[in-house]
Formats: sequence, structure tokens, C-alpha cells
Amino acid sequence: MARGYITEKQVGREFWFYAIRHAAIMNNQCPGRLGLKLTTPFELVHNEKPRSETWFQLFSVGYFGRETDNSAKRSKTQDQTLDGIAIARDDRSNTITFYNPITKSYYRPPNFRLDEGRLPVTNFPKHLKYEGGLTCGVFRNRTDPVPEPFPPGSQVTITRNNQPTRGTILNIP
Repeated sequence: MARGYITEKQVGREFWFYAIRHAAIMNNQCPGRLGLKLTTPFELVHNEKPRSETWFQLFSVGYFGRETDNSAKRSKTQDQTLDGIAIARDDRSNTITFYNPITKSYYRPPNFRLDEGRLPVTNFPKHLKYEGGLTCGVFRNRTDPVPEPFPPGSQVTITRNNQPTRGTILNIP
């Protein structure tokens, strides 16, 4: 599940912690049977049903207001917003925690807008590198596995009939 999050949004290995954490949270909210009762692990621990309105698409690009840079207030001609990558639900407030790779800072804005269709690598091309997540190779002569040149989930453009065609690598035989 965590590899699916990493592959879908094409973020690097530095986001593995957040992918595994989110996968565990989501798995704890999946229903199962306890005797004759349908319940979730979340419900057994917290004595309340999980709320689906708190779910969000991990590693979505989010936009939020930011009026200051450190202690300096931005002028009216400067941009009053900032973008970031949604990495977690904030424990202290009803918001999402965002990470901005350019400033290398975490933000917990009171209001924000998620763009779930945009890949983080398009917003931060110089600061994010997608290596294919966790790739498993053949164990040869006790050396490292051979890296995949096009890991599953990579966006590629090929020319067919003199027309560029965009696509996503699903599987390489």
C-alpha cells in the first residue's frame, strides 16, 4: 500500500515514513469481523467509528495562504500563497500537515485547497527525485540489485506516427 502511494504520486524515498504511516492509519479503518460484529481496529481502540471526512489523498499538492517569510511580512505585490505536499493529518488541529521541499519547512495552515490530480514533481521539479520507490531486483553475486531505468509509475513520452504520446509505465517484461 505504501509503495502504491509513492509510485502514484512519484515522490522520493524520503517520503517512505509518511507512506507507511498513512497506510497503517488507513488499514486500521478497514472493517472486519469480530465474532458476529462488523467493526474496525480504530473503533475497538477509540470507541467511535472512523470519520471518512478526515481522509485525504496522500502526497497531493496543496495551496495555502502564507503572509510572512520568517518574520518579514510580504508586500501586497508579492504572492500571498505557498504550495506544499500533503504528508499527514495534524494531531493538534483539524488540518493537514504540508511539507514544502523548497523551504524545507512544515506548515499547518488553517485553510487550504488540495489539487489531487497534480503530481508533486511538477510543482517542485528541482527538489524532488523519483527513484521508483522500493524496487526489488535479482540477487546476483552478492551485489546490489540492478536499478530499473523505467520503474513502474514513471511518466514517459514516446513518438508514434510523428506525434508525441504521453503515458505511464505499468510493467516492463
